[in-house]
Amino acid sequence: EEFEPKIGHKDATKIQAIGTALSVDENGYIQSESAVEKIPSNWRLIIDDIVKAYTKNIPGQVHSIYVKGSVGRGTPIENISDIDCLTLVTGPVDELDLSWLPDLQKTLKEKYPFCTDFDLPHKNVGDIVSGKNKIAPVLLKTMAVCVYGDNIIPDLPKVKPGKDSLIASRNYGDFINKKLQLFASGEIADVPMQCKVIMKRILRAGFELVMERDQTFTRDLYPCYKIFSKYYPEKEDEMREVLDLAINPTDDKEKILNILNNLGRWIVDELESVYSIKQ
Repeated sequence: EEFEPKIGHKDATKIQAIGTALSVDENGYIQSESAVEKIPSNWRLIIDDIVKAYTKNIPGQVHSIYVKGSVGRGTPIENISDIDCLTLVTGPVDELDLSWLPDLQKTLKEKYPFCTDFDLPHKNVGDIVSGKNKIAPVLLKTMAVCVYGDNIIPDLPKVKPGKDSLIASRNYGDFINKKLQLFASGEIADVPMQCKVIMKRILRAGFELVMERDQTFTRDLYPCYKIFSKYYPEKEDEMREVLDLAINPTDDKEKILNILNNLGRWIVDELESVYSIKQ
């Protein structure tokens, strides 16, 4: 399935039915589809460069490195997919010297133009193993593969679709309120960038409303839209526009505000209803 975007500009990207929704096993736990051997060779070169840079620049501080998303599943699409590598470190993240990181990202963009972005977050390994960090263990267990160091994924608890695997829905109400305040202030440096961030969060929170009912798990945008719409057909047109704007962000502040105030706020109320989460 592929359809033309509603956004009118000539460079608008067609929306394609790409992405994966993970299923559950016989006990209801989310089944990962990620494996080192699935990583395509040209994407493996990027990972190797990232690992070399980390082990050279912060030696002795890198516990392990993981690649998340389509690259680890072996399904990245050139000029559409990005690379998302999570580095776990032994000490406090705010004490890391990451002055070399912008140069690495610049080099990677020049060397691997088929990759749309290089997302390189850092977390303290102790926070994840102890359970202090609630989100990273879910992402690691369900959609990541270890590419360097001591793999903690086998030791992390299994997760089921539902309250324990919420990611976009955590502090979602605060997120919507902060974005409403930002747009009310009118002081926005990069409206399209904010648009993309907002629309992705709404899509993923919308999916999380229904993932327990559907017994699936995904972060991919198209499956989020499709599965949400199966349970809320009356909201399909609104979520379709959100998908469109996530892929083809606008600088139209009124359009973004309208979505925040309507579908954005509706999801806040629905999350309270479905999961009894006070937003």
